[in-house]
Amino acid sequence: MPLPSGGTWPPRHLTPIYDTIENGLQATLLEGAEVGAALGGYYLRALWDTEVSKRPWLAAVHADAAVPEFRWGKLAAVTFWRVVEQLDDHTFLRHLERHEPGRILHGLYSGERGDLGKPIPLASNPATAGLQPVVETKIKKLTAVYVPNMRPNREWRNLPAGANLGRSDFAGPVLSLMDALDETCTSWMRDVRHGKGRIHVLSSYLQSQSPGKGAYFDPDREVYEALNVLGGDDRMEITATQFAIRVAEQRDTAAELLASILRATGYSTHSFGLTGDVAVTATEVTAEVDRIADARPAPVMDPFALPGEMTGQGDKGPAAEKQDGPD
Repeated sequence: MPLPSGGTWPPRHLTPIYDTIENGLQATLLEGAEVGAALGGYYLRALWDTEVSKRPWLAAVHADAAVPEFRWGKLAAVTFWRVVEQLDDHTFLRHLERHEPGRILHGLYSGERGDLGKPIPLASNPATAGLQPVVETKIKKLTAVYVPNMRPNREWRNLPAGANLGRSDFAGPVLSLMDALDETCTSWMRDVRHGKGRIHVLSSYLQSQSPGKGAYFDPDREVYEALNVLGGDDRMEITATQFAIRVAEQRDTAAELLASILRATGYSTHSFGLTGDVAVTATEVTAEVDRIADARPAPVMDPFALPGEMTGQGDKGPAAEKQDGPD
């Protein structure tokens, strides 16, 4: 929605936005972006319950708990599922919530681990007892939206079922780079362990604990009896051994691997403090941010969009989980 000619939003337009933010919108978007980075995307669905809030609110749904249906690259319908109860080691109660343009369908199924099973009444479980099988939203728009992390999906781009899904940050070479970073950190910590100082003493320094119980060295002992050794040298040497810790090599290797991971995932290295020793100007920082913004679209919605004008894979309008609509 364009900004009004006066340069400010009228209060009647800002009030719904502020109400949505107060209902936890920021936390919801942060949760979705965090999970979507790993799973390739996330879903936002509109909910309402007049016993909980006077206004509808948005909830994030993880991508591995949804079965989407795309049409010409747009989300046409989606089915969310969750396990509401596990009756025993083999029997599960699953709640299916299907969003279609104009309505939301609810169903409760009893099945096994790899089988959806048969439908049972919604009243069979307290988690779904207050839901109606069919909720008419009275709008022609879908009440859920898919927010991809990045596109295209390299691995599934030729598969119709996954071509429209987002790409995970772990896709491509990132996992192998993370393995290399883990190996580098392991090598660094091994150097730390090996770098502990150790001393080698003669057996004369050891104090016996009686036959069969071994001997030990007391580092706090101050006086020892000198020995008559061959050559007239009665010194008793204590040899110290301490290996060097390759701090610079390990740190530089880890920093380069981390920078490679960030470049592969589209994140800015400045956000992680990898700017080096050279001072960076504000212009360079702005250029870096613009480059990242062009390469990696933010997986959030426009906070200044009015209801029904939200950005993403399809618009959103009021939705319901219960039969009655919002105020």
